[in-house]
Amino acid sequence: MVPSRAPESLVLLGREHADFGHVHVGTMSDGSIAAGISVGRARLVPSMRSKGDPRQPNEDALAVLRDEGRILILVADAHWGIESSHDLAAVLPDRVDRIPSDPDGLRTLFRSLRIDAPPTRSESAVALAVVDRDRQRAFGLTFGDVSVVTVDPEGARRRTMPSTDYVNPRAPGSLDPGRARGFDFELSVAQRVLVFSDGIDECHYRSPGTSIGPRHIHDVFARTGPDPETFTTSLMELALDGVDGNPGGEDNIALVTVAPDPLP
Repeated sequence: MVPSRAPESLVLLGREHADFGHVHVGTMSDGSIAAGISVGRARLVPSMRSKGDPRQPNEDALAVLRDEGRILILVADAHWGIESSHDLAAVLPDRVDRIPSDPDGLRTLFRSLRIDAPPTRSESAVALAVVDRDRQRAFGLTFGDVSVVTVDPEGARRRTMPSTDYVNPRAPGSLDPGRARGFDFELSVAQRVLVFSDGIDECHYRSPGTSIGPRHIHDVFARTGPDPETFTTSLMELALDGVDGNPGGEDNIALVTVAPDPLP
């Protein structure tokens, strides 16, 4: 028997991307997955009040894993310190031999992300999602205000709702998937799956009504086309600039965009 190859991985940690006004976007090898991270527009914004360490202003992190049929996405948005989000994203590739094929397997994986390290005050919003290309399905779980959205030529649709539950992988019991909000939906090849922190939909800090919403996401998609890298870069730049004359870039940004089918 030929052993299966480890999934391809991409990890972006906020501690490595703290240049204000800058967007960093990386892609997976087949071009169908793009991931971006940014600290935001400027240091003197209200979100800085919740940072655990002013010397570490970007508390977002993400990880993406890809095998032949499935993609695993983690987006984490910490507060009161980078530890919780960075722990989750950094450890994920080492805890995955095969990407889970069903929600039960994903919940088991989530429990396994426990970190044996000294406790900290840091806790994180997080989404852990699987895009199953073989079954044209996406499923996962969320804590806090990390969002999952789909967009296609017809419009953008929010697939999750925020909660007030957060996680700390260093705290016993915190990674209980029973505390999460789950989602499970079918996909079409025309859709793109987005997973992002609230630096997108609250780019005007704590003001979702004057930040990027489904209409803006669809407008970017209509303008850029379906290429994940181009779309991801454009949406993040819009988050830095703000929409409809309102401020933007007032929080850290992490965004993953996935095409349900490999690009030709």
